[in-house]
Amino acid sequence: MGLDALTRWKRQMEQMEMSPPNATQDMSEMPNTISDSVWGLKGEWLAQGGVLLFLLALIYIALALHTLAKYFILPCIDVVTAKTDSTPSVAGTLIVGGITSTLAFVTTIIGNLVDMGKIGFGKNVGPHIYDHTVIVALSLLCVSYSLQKQIGARALLRDAVFIILINILIVVFFMDSVLVWHESALLSTIFLLYLLAVRILRKFMTTETVQTSPAEEPNENQLEFAEPVPTAYEKYQAMKMVPEVDSSCMARFTHYLILPIKAVMWATIPSPAWTCCKALTWTNIFPATLLMSLLWQALLAYLMGWCGQVFGNSVGLPPEVTDLVLLAPITLDIMVCALLAGRGDLAMAVHSIFGRSIIHISLTLGISSLFVNVVFMKEIQVDASCWPYTITMMVLSISLLFLIVTCTRGKPARWWFIAFIVLFLLHMAVALALTYGWIQCPV
Repeated sequence: MGLDALTRWKRQMEQMEMSPPNATQDMSEMPNTISDSVWGLKGEWLAQGGVLLFLLALIYIALALHTLAKYFILPCIDVVTAKTDSTPSVAGTLIVGGITSTLAFVTTIIGNLVDMGKIGFGKNVGPHIYDHTVIVALSLLCVSYSLQKQIGARALLRDAVFIILINILIVVFFMDSVLVWHESALLSTIFLLYLLAVRILRKFMTTETVQTSPAEEPNENQLEFAEPVPTAYEKYQAMKMVPEVDSSCMARFTHYLILPIKAVMWATIPSPAWTCCKALTWTNIFPATLLMSLLWQALLAYLMGWCGQVFGNSVGLPPEVTDLVLLAPITLDIMVCALLAGRGDLAMAVHSIFGRSIIHISLTLGISSLFVNVVFMKEIQVDASCWPYTITMMVLSISLLFLIVTCTRGKPARWWFIAFIVLFLLHMAVALALTYGWIQCPV
């Protein structure tokens, strides 16, 4: 939850308390207003228990996103990783991070061209604190230690340094409260510099490893190399329409529960489950799979926001609480990271979080703001208030992860997730304290 969102909610509550009774909308009328504008449902029906259907719809959407990630997104990630011969860090940062950031990239550009509001530092950087704490904790909780692959400390340090440098650069650009075209262009160029740094550092460290380490004695600090991934001829995990013979009752119930969405996805998205096509054929048309998967993601995200809005307003939850408690855990990012960690690819899961931060802060923000600067020929109003707190939390979360990876030699145990949950709770406590004026931010 960003500081700007909490501040808006607080101001709205204060305005409602200061307004005369006839000008204030009664909270009991909120469900009726929202439902009439969504599906024409009556507030009385929602109050009698109909709102639970929207909660069940959110759970079903979460299961649908899990199915989409497991049977369609992950096979595409494996194919791209195999074709590019990428290391786990590069695959996580650029491939997984790029795929899971595509929808946000498109919607941000379109939304900013339609209505470019004031850009806040907390609004753009704050949500990534959730990624670097909660999603990292979930990835650690889902990891299988017997299958876990080592996380390279050097690659993690490379991404961490770039994230911190990009945040410092944004602070410098936001200090004058405006974002001009050359600053937007420089933000976009930072991403190209990151790609160049990945290429140069990989080549340099690979050469250094070959010259300094014997062939039979691998160095613990050497550059990570790509783990074996499924080839075009290997069988990917196919989506089955019948449950396993030895599956439990809960597994059978879940299978039949999501069978309708499985059937629709199977019919509309090319996948390894298409028995009419050989594996080699599917790996050649996987861009169609990826495109259809992203369209499904957009549809599910729209329905998720719709149901969350009705449920949150019906039970009287503030929008920020609804977004954080109900909608934030139901994302493709979390599903992909949990599945990657579950099969041992914790490095790809962690680097995908870093990749989304780099892509969003540099590429998405830079290109969307550059379009506005060029198309509308105007400067963009920005707000850098309370930036020291946001930067501090980002540095703390990244430093904690790097320290854990270094101390555990790249294979952190599952129980380390507690540290990131504690850090997130600390973040929420400080954010609320800053919002309600219990403590004051120096800047």
